[in-house]
Amino acid sequence: QQKRLRSSIIHMDLNDCNMLVNAVGKDKKVIAIFDFGDCKRSCTVFDIAICIAYFMLGQSREDGLRSMNQILKSYHKVYPLTDDELDIVWVAICSRIL
Repeated sequence: QQKRLRSSIIHMDLNDCNMLVNAVGKDKKVIAIFDFGDCKRSCTVFDIAICIAYFMLGQSREDGLRSMNQILKSYHKVYPLTDDELDIVWVAICSRIL
């Protein structure tokens, strides 16, 4: 069965160098995003997969999976992923790392 993935304009390069974070206190939040040079229309789930891949790089397996879980949970609270998107997000993460 073919997966149905939503599409939108996505950033394509969400990483720590392209985000401004309010690092005061315990509640850290992304307050700005920069570098829109790679934006294009694609599958919406790819944007969060790309972000997760960047944050997993250089971490131990346990820390990388913990980061993935935290980012996915936070994203899903604001913009819930569909079942089809959840089915492919891991492959999308791994594809970006390659």
